Amino acid sequence: YTYTWSGGTIVTATDGSVSNATGLSPGTYTVIVTDSVSCSDTATFTITEPPQIILNVTAYASACSDTCNGYIDIAVDSGFAPYDIIVYGPNPGDTAALILNINDTLYGNGMGSVSYVAGFFCNGIYTVVVTDSNGCTVIADVELVDTNQIVLTETHVNVACNGEATGSIDLTVTGGFPPVTY
Repeated sequence: YTYTWSGGTIVTATDGSVSNATGLSPGTYTVIVTDSVSCSDTATFTITEPPQIILNVTAYASACSDTCNGYIDIAVDSGFAPYDIIVYGPNPGDTAALILNINDTLYGNGMGSVSYVAGFFCNGIYTVVVTDSNGCTVIADVELVDTNQIVLTETHVNVACNGEATGSIDLTVTGGFPPVTY
């Protein structure tokens, strides 16, 4: 047999009985197989690809700048479950802060969708890496920023003369979560 392929890397057995096309991108391919008396047949094949993994991450900073109670909402759509989700911490040398294997309920065509909340993070930049069961990977960085940090602004007046009690301090507080206790 002789094989005429429309694309790809062609590998044919030495006796001509088998032919494979490899290295194919998504698309439609045609092969024409011809025998020794010039009889031929044509076949068409379609190679598909799964939809791209969609990764949405939302950061929720710690309530106070000196606590580590922030969290990251990780939403994964498309790709193929189960998913491996790794969250790397903000400090150099941090190993994975979280390693998960999520095997969510599959729907329809075998693609998964999952949402997970990872918590107890300090403020900083985290890297979320999601790999599906096909080995496809997406990466997103997310920053937990303390937007409610308490900021103190003061204006003061020094004592006018030695021994007097004429000094004062005006303190203005912004940020945080009212009401503020002094």
